[in-house]
Amino acid sequence: MLPTDAAGATWSRVLGHLTPSLMAAVPRHSSLFLLGALGTATIGLFLGVRHRPGVDGTFWALGRRALAPLTTGPLRSSLEDHVRVEALVGRYGRTPLDYFKTWPDKSYYFSPSGQSAIAYRVAWSVAVSLGDPVGPDHELEPLVRAFLGFCSDNGWSTAFLQVLPNFLSVYRGLGLNVLKIGEHALVDLDRFATQTSRRRAFRRPSLHLAAEGYGVRLESPPHPDALLAEAEEVSREWLSLPGRRERGFVLGRFDRGYLAQRPLAVLRDPAGRLVAFVNQVPGVRPGVATIDLMRHRPEAPNGAMDYLLGELLLRLRQQGYRWFSLGLAPLAGVGTGRGGRLEERAAREVYEHATAVFSFKGLRSYKAKFEPGWEERFLVYENGHRGLLRTALALGRISRA
Repeated sequence: MLPTDAAGATWSRVLGHLTPSLMAAVPRHSSLFLLGALGTATIGLFLGVRHRPGVDGTFWALGRRALAPLTTGPLRSSLEDHVRVEALVGRYGRTPLDYFKTWPDKSYYFSPSGQSAIAYRVAWSVAVSLGDPVGPDHELEPLVRAFLGFCSDNGWSTAFLQVLPNFLSVYRGLGLNVLKIGEHALVDLDRFATQTSRRRAFRRPSLHLAAEGYGVRLESPPHPDALLAEAEEVSREWLSLPGRRERGFVLGRFDRGYLAQRPLAVLRDPAGRLVAFVNQVPGVRPGVATIDLMRHRPEAPNGAMDYLLGELLLRLRQQGYRWFSLGLAPLAGVGTGRGGRLEERAAREVYEHATAVFSFKGLRSYKAKFEPGWEERFLVYENGHRGLLRTALALGRISRA
């Protein structure tokens, strides 16, 4: 039975949108349904999707009722380990997400050769790896196998977040569960410059804001204190908006020391006041660019971020970049085929109908304006349905830490 308190009431509003055929399966598989929907929704929260105030508490309340709260304090690796992983990411990195494996919130598990590593955090007795291991392909299977044993010895289960489709056979061969969680958007900058940027969705805000005196500048580090102070003010105002918060693990956080080292793209109004900014981070793969923080003042004019990002992409192409990563569209393309598992079908219903709680479709539609190519991403986890719920709760916890 679902709870009848405020948490249950909010979740019931989500269930109210579900199709009759899916609801018919709930009495026979109610725990599976709850786990699939709760797990994917929490993943959406964790990945920074815009949501309505109070929703985080809903899912945490549901989780507490389902499982005893097992927690594990944060583990940390040495500075030497971080330096080693930076070198591995530079040599073997496969996706822009690999850059965040170098952040100090990660712990590391290395292969015997030292040429591969898993970057992870532990919460709810789940060791969550950020993406696939980084290293040569032939070391992936033995490293994952050893990591599973290491985690078992510590009383943890294991999960891998946002893995590529390339290695799914390895994970399945080790007895792990696989769930598609969305699609990654990768923009061809040549196509964007010659076709997409000339479409109405980008031309109109660019022409309008430029005519009003707004302008985009690319600022190279090191940045003066005055610029960092302006960016911090914009960030504070952005964080004051409903549902906004600092998140970790797959994203950076505002920190002057961090921003001082990264290129910034800024939008200024006719008076020269900073209205919005994004910071560029390494795309890891040759020719790939991407951003991390993307923040604006509450009163930013309509189309401000379209103008800022559009100008940034055009200038990145001029600098010789070939691709731009827009990151994950959570739940996009999940459960669209016939005969999908109930977890996938539940995730699809959340994507299609739970707009009162999440803006999954809105985020996917926004990224689609850039006409990207789409690449599937997956969650790999242990212990079936119960493991999925515990993994979802772990993701919620580490995104806050």
